[in-house]
Amino acid sequence: MKESLKLFLKISKIREERAQAQFKKLNFELQKSEQFSQQVSDYVKEYGEQMIQTAQQGVQVAFLQDSNAFRNRLENGVNEQKQQIAGMKHATEQSKAFAVAAQVKVKAIEKVVKRKKTEFQQVQEGKENKVLEDSLVSRLKK
Repeated sequence: MKESLKLFLKISKIREERAQAQFKKLNFELQKSEQFSQQVSDYVKEYGEQMIQTAQQGVQVAFLQDSNAFRNRLENGVNEQKQQIAGMKHATEQSKAFAVAAQVKVKAIEKVVKRKKTEFQQVQEGKENKVLEDSLVSRLKK
């Protein structure tokens, strides 16, 4: 049983490492996506401000309509990215929960292994003491 526990612990540690790696990967991707989305969002704001400045200088209506259509497409892209980021946040949270659960599982198994090891050592010491006691008793009887 002791060997099966050690094997179970080893498998659990591997799963924990994989879960941690998956969480780190998803978290990194989420941060990159959030940064990119923020950059695009900032650009949309700047573009809108430039449109207003250009309109005040007096330009053709067709140019303003094209610029506004482009700005609207950018805003739609930002909104789609926000939806994707929300999904990524959910996946990252689930991954984190799985990694934490794996970590807790490993710690619990390590406690069991440690307790079993201690029990085994106590049994071994009891057997050794019994052998020594029997040896001393047999010498005294001689």
